[in-house]
Amino acid sequence: MKRIVSFIVVFTLVMGGMTHVQAQSKAVEKAEKKLEREAKKEAREAKDAIMAAADTDSVVTGFTTGDSVRGLKNRFSDRYLKAEYSGASPDELSSISAGTTKRGALFGDTENGFILAGMSLTHLTKIQSAKEIVEELVSETERRLAAAPGLI
Repeated sequence: MKRIVSFIVVFTLVMGGMTHVQAQSKAVEKAEKKLEREAKKEAREAKDAIMAAADTDSVVTGFTTGDSVRGLKNRFSDRYLKAEYSGASPDELSSISAGTTKRGALFGDTENGFILAGMSLTHLTKIQSAKEIVEELVSETERRLAAAPGLI
């Protein structure tokens, strides 16, 4: 079970932005604390916007330049997409998008910032920290493994 838990923790951290997969336990703990601090920094407005979104509320920007990013539709994405499909240069597009992810996620500007979001918005039912997700996965795994002998 310890190997499964280590894999889940490292996998979760990789998805959260860690690039060094061969983390020792101290490094994993340090990374978890960093992720928790970063998650607490995220603006409540951005989280609320994601939770309130319907499956049709996301768009893909940067498709024409090969730098695709999916996020919530808003005033910024409308302006960016209009410029993108009107033939704006990569430099112009970069100028339009500069700082918008930070503005959206950290400062809660849900209209002029870009709120990154995936395709499956309607499947979201709650926002959890990486620690909560790992604990839930471990608990569910233990519950299912305990019931496994009865399946044979």
